[in-house]
Amino acid sequence: MANICIVDDHEIVRTGIKNLLSKTNKYQHIYSVGTIKSMIQCMEHHQIDLVLLDLKLEQESGISAAIQIKKTWPNTKVCILSGFIEGHYATEVKTIGLEGYVLKNTDFNHLIKTIDQILAGEIVYDKKIESLIDNQTIPSKFNSFSKRQKDILNLLVLGKTNKEIGYTLDIQEKTVRNYLTDLYKKMNVSNRSEAVSCFLRLKRDG
Repeated sequence: MANICIVDDHEIVRTGIKNLLSKTNKYQHIYSVGTIKSMIQCMEHHQIDLVLLDLKLEQESGISAAIQIKKTWPNTKVCILSGFIEGHYATEVKTIGLEGYVLKNTDFNHLIKTIDQILAGEIVYDKKIESLIDNQTIPSKFNSFSKRQKDILNLLVLGKTNKEIGYTLDIQEKTVRNYLTDLYKKMNVSNRSEAVSCFLRLKRDG
């Protein structure tokens, strides 16, 4: 039986979902937290098979939380549970390689079905989300990056600044900026967060 962690900053939402999931008696443990910090503490102390993650947490980013999960706990599946259906969110979620994206207005039976499909190894996205995803934003060949580019991207994933990247690789900060400019164009992204998301997806697939 699977362990599930619900991450939502609205207590009434996460408690409601937890209570509904508990009534099915299909899952071993269901944890409910309201912050990324609490989520990390939960995952450090328990084996979590699936995280149901709100996209927008109070003063926190669900996307950032998802990236951290995939980096630290790569075997944990992540399903976004959100009311937002904006295109850039859909593409980011797909780029990171998350296993699911369900809208909060879905009915409970559909949510249960989606959870079970994801736990069984399927990728499940709401049809409205799937229609928004532009797969052209994801470069097809991970091997097209040079070693230097991969080194910079790996340091970017770790949250390093341009100055820190330059110090680590023994290159000028200006050189790092030039590399990043070229990488953004190559990956068809516009900022560090999007580059990290895209690179993690490429590493996972490539």
